[in-house]
Amino acid sequence: MTLATVQEYLNEARVLLQDTRVPYRYSDASLVSELNLGILETRKMRPDLFVKYYRTEYPTFSASALGDAVPFELIYRSALVYYIVGKAGLRDEEENEDTRAGKFLAKHARQLLTVEG
Repeated sequence: MTLATVQEYLNEARVLLQDTRVPYRYSDASLVSELNLGILETRKMRPDLFVKYYRTEYPTFSASALGDAVPFELIYRSALVYYIVGKAGLRDEEENEDTRAGKFLAKHARQLLTVEG
């Protein structure tokens, strides 16, 4: 999967969240909100990935337009999925979910900050 659209990000996140059956535990709107926050966090950590958007605003996504393209560097797209999953997992009330969520958030950061040599 290329993770080109908002819907594709949500689909991939739902697999990792084990939330693939309707009715979903996590609404589209809540996961899209996490995607938007993930982009902001990523921009803070790696502003170089957003050079194209220094003079223009990066798009904000909504649950009413799941077919919208997410213009993001291909090799870092999975990091956004990990952020969505981590933030959604933090909302779960089970004790072990905080640990799992933290691991996904750490994986997001690691993927963005690791330099292959």
